[in-house]
Amino acid sequence: MSQSSSMVRYATVPRNGSLYRVATQNGISVNELMRLNGLTPNAHLRPGQQLRVR
Repeated sequence: MSQSSSMVRYATVPRNGSLYRVATQNGISVNELMRLNGLTPNAHLRPGQQLRVR
């Protein structure tokens, strides 16, 4: 059974955004955010970048 694409959600990185800020604003941990997006703790985010949050 495939997962419904409606379950996937993305957040847009705000200006001066950080992994912590995006994670807390979307109710997930920084570790979960990094796992969903294949990021490392020192990843450089760009304003407008789309990150998966679910």
